[in-house]
Amino acid sequence: MKIKRIILSVSLVSLVVIVWPTALAEKKYAYQLTSDITPIILPVIKNIEKKIEINLSRQNLALWENDKKIAEYIVSTGKKSTPTKTGSFSVISIYPTAYGGDAAMTWGMPYFLGIYVAGGQENGIHELPFINGWRESSADLGYPVSHGCVRLPIGKAELVYNWAEIGTPVNIHY
Repeated sequence: MKIKRIILSVSLVSLVVIVWPTALAEKKYAYQLTSDITPIILPVIKNIEKKIEINLSRQNLALWENDKKIAEYIVSTGKKSTPTKTGSFSVISIYPTAYGGDAAMTWGMPYFLGIYVAGGQENGIHELPFINGWRESSADLGYPVSHGCVRLPIGKAELVYNWAEIGTPVNIHY
């Protein structure tokens, strides 16, 4: 049986060749190829440097890509008795929903990005939590009322969650 080799495309990275019997290539229903195939040149993908900045004085969170601010959201950070730590951290865990609390109070924290450990538990960035089954009010945003975590509005936390990666730097300051 005779074999025909047909070059489908050529790029800077690969050469695709399909091999099939001559009899199939000669049938009317076989693929029609032309000699004017133009290689596709793919764009160079640049490394994107991401970072998260949290300003405790302003109660806001900003997302940065390559030193350009791409988004900014109002947040609620830790109250005086359970403050949000300042410093340079990074995303150390990612959970669709994290849970915490004690016998008196339980939290469900959607879109959780863990950033540091405090008192044996992770503090992180997440959507307004469910406290004992009830969603925290968005009226708390802009005020330091959390137990150390950084709380984002409903919908915005999902955007941050999908954007960030393990290792994304997080800078928290006044």
